[in-house]
Amino acid sequence: MFEIDPSPFQKMVRKFLSMLEPFLYDTFVVGEERRWKMKKLTLSGHSFKNFPSARYATDITFQQSNRPTGGYSNAKKYFSGKHHLYGYKVEVSVLPTGAAINSTNFEPGAVADVTMFRDNGAFHRSAMRKLHDEADLSDDGPLSAAYRNDWVC
Repeated sequence: MFEIDPSPFQKMVRKFLSMLEPFLYDTFVVGEERRWKMKKLTLSGHSFKNFPSARYATDITFQQSNRPTGGYSNAKKYFSGKHHLYGYKVEVSVLPTGAAINSTNFEPGAVADVTMFRDNGAFHRSAMRKLHDEADLSDDGPLSAAYRNDWVC
């Protein structure tokens, strides 16, 4: 089609995407996190049905891959005991609107979900903080007394 061998064409496309990725992530992920503060979510009716005082939800996604080449010691890092498959994991946090506000780099499948959550603690601490203009919003979650300055359920 472009009269270029596949390998150089793939390298060219990957280089272009690696240059474009920071802009796209900032625009479509970080930008959504800045745009949808808790006050806007609550006043526009975009809150979780079962947990209205939660700002976002977090989950780990698993992407299956082929068994890595090499010996057993190299391959076992990518084996998920939970899924019984080789693959990668990514932690994604989403707003009630469905927009992703955080996505981690991939980790090998053997990394525990809770480890990924703890490693991403800096994001969670900053994203859960109540802003000064959100003090008047209702926060009647089960942990609201223990965490008065955070949006924690």
